[in-house]
Amino acid sequence: MLLDLADDVRRAPLAPAAAIRARGRARARRRTTLAAAGLTLVAAGAGTVVVRTTGDRPSPGSPPPAAAPADPCAGLDLRLPDDPSQVAVRVLDGAATAGLDRTVVRDLHERRFTKAVAAGEAAERTDAVAILRYGPAAVGDAVVLRAMVRNRAVMQFDPSRDGVVEMVIGDGFRELATSTQINQALVEAGEPAAPPECS
Repeated sequence: MLLDLADDVRRAPLAPAAAIRARGRARARRRTTLAAAGLTLVAAGAGTVVVRTTGDRPSPGSPPPAAAPADPCAGLDLRLPDDPSQVAVRVLDGAATAGLDRTVVRDLHERRFTKAVAAGEAAERTDAVAILRYGPAAVGDAVVLRAMVRNRAVMQFDPSRDGVVEMVIGDGFRELATSTQINQALVEAGEPAAPPECS
């Protein structure tokens, strides 16, 4: 039986190598043709979209349309900083005690907030513990600084501000939080959220 099978295999007609290569080329041409047809359909669809969106343009002599208002929350960064040395803060004195801004900056430096600077100018006096003014790029930084005063700061979002948080120290300020108190305040506050102006 095995001998019969071996004879059958020897007698089986094999296509010449040239015929096999020709079949492979034909398959490749069919695949290329199908891919080209698919790309043509995609390009035609994109061209239709471009024609439809650009068809509403005003004529060259007409005035340009009014610009859309800039997104006040562009560049919103809700990430907490990895290290206090990444937080840029400008401290102002809004308390009756003169020089409180320099004292707070010294305490911040001791806690590795190396980018903390005293503004050297008095702010409008406030009874609050602190007021934090921050922009879209400093949401996470402001949350950490709020924890430094046990979440007792008044938060003021200003979309025109850069990545530096302005911290106004008020009459309600007593001292910065300990590391344990900071961690508790961060847990209580939860993940940083977008300011109401960005919701």
